[in-house]
Amino acid sequence: MNTKRRLAISVMLSALACAVSCSKTPGPVPLPPDTVKLGQVELAPEIPSYFSLGAHRSCSLTARQVTNGIEINVEIMGTNADGAITHAWCKVETLSGRACAVAMGGEGVSFTPVLKGK
Repeated sequence: MNTKRRLAISVMLSALACAVSCSKTPGPVPLPPDTVKLGQVELAPEIPSYFSLGAHRSCSLTARQVTNGIEINVEIMGTNADGAITHAWCKVETLSGRACAVAMGGEGVSFTPVLKGK
């Protein structure tokens, strides 16, 4: 199987396996034990913010104002032990100042988004 096909399958499977939890959702969502806690992050509308997750992994958060709060595109990128690039993506809709956690593609990240100017 060629690399592009493996990457496409990996992205599709990661998107299907995306689990998102915001504090308005009752009950905990299982997160990987090595979930990175970013704490409070200030996000400018429509401008990606990048964060290192360590060990050849990174995360980008891009927020935009929506009617009921903010919508955040979450991307987790990395390189696995075989040198293959991994990429997982999902959307979170929440309120500014509300803690969120995302688990996808075997990676986890938690953060409290604050939209600049709000």
